[in-house]
Amino acid sequence: MPSDTIRAALVRRLRTSSGISDDDVKEIEALPIAVRQYPADTPVVRDGERATNCCLIADGFCARSKTISSGKRQILSIHIPGEIPDLMSLFLHVMDHDLSTLAPCTLGFISHETLRKLHQRSPSVAEMFWRDTLIDAAMFREWIVNVGQRPAPARLAHVMIELRERLRVIGRLDGNSFEMPLTQEQIGEALGNHRGARQPRDQAVAAGGHRRAAPRPRHGAGRAEISGPCGFRRPLPASVADALRRAGDLTYRKFVSVQGAMVRRHDCRTGVA
Repeated sequence: MPSDTIRAALVRRLRTSSGISDDDVKEIEALPIAVRQYPADTPVVRDGERATNCCLIADGFCARSKTISSGKRQILSIHIPGEIPDLMSLFLHVMDHDLSTLAPCTLGFISHETLRKLHQRSPSVAEMFWRDTLIDAAMFREWIVNVGQRPAPARLAHVMIELRERLRVIGRLDGNSFEMPLTQEQIGEALGNHRGARQPRDQAVAAGGHRRAAPRPRHGAGRAEISGPCGFRRPLPASVADALRRAGDLTYRKFVSVQGAMVRRHDCRTGVA
């Protein structure tokens, strides 16, 4: 993937939350970006390292995480194309968490020195990055509440709805289905259930492999499912499926609205707070 395509991904991302001028676009298009390919499950930058670049996700999915002394990992957030998940390293010089790929990724690396000079030349671009960081922090607070207070089915519904709506903003939905490149173990790490995101046998979440989540019921069956390669399908728990089907009129909904662009964040309730 050429660096021009990666710059375009960044511009598209900033347009979702900010009004961006032609001059700002020119500044971003002039950024020198080093393009690298990463396989799945590969560290990009580790806890304790001193980063010298920020990475822009052009394609694929990454996750921020922390690992405790016992070896258990907690996924803190999932990141999609157009995002810069380690932008904080521009000011916090020592990483306090890991950033790794969930799927094969195309990443563009921009040096800290280049970004600092850009911020000095163009305060409006610096403001856009700051706003994007604040939106990320708002979603992160929702993630903490999700892991800490909701029951397991509601946690899964929240993560899936959040991911779907973020992918919708950047045009990555296929009808009502979307890519969800997490293994069962990774879903457990994201939900704070380190035994895996297992439900009873007839409600199991798909194990392993890259998958697409299809919230709508198939053929009037009244159930939603996660589908995988080679025709593999598993139903979602009924409470999760219902929350996904009703995502347009959830009981509780929050929005971040900036200059007419809307980034939708859903907090779904499935009968319990």
